[in-house]
Amino acid sequence: MSRDYRIKGTQRYLMWAGLCLLLALWAGRDGWFPSEAKLLKYPDPQAFFYIFNKGLACLGGIGLIVSLILHRLYR
Repeated sequence: MSRDYRIKGTQRYLMWAGLCLLLALWAGRDGWFPSEAKLLKYPDPQAFFYIFNKGLACLGGIGLIVSLILHRLYR
């Protein structure tokens, strides 16, 4: 008898990549391209709000890349 070693892959890392993409897009838009209402409420471009969102967008992008690499490896 021959054995069948087919193991089903996982989509977990692909889902994490999607979440990281959404996080990076949302935070990047708020950090680098804020709306008029945000600019009126927080006029200082060096406010903590903008710096935090820019950093969060960068971390989301790194998480996206890592998740896509892991998805490719463990697919």
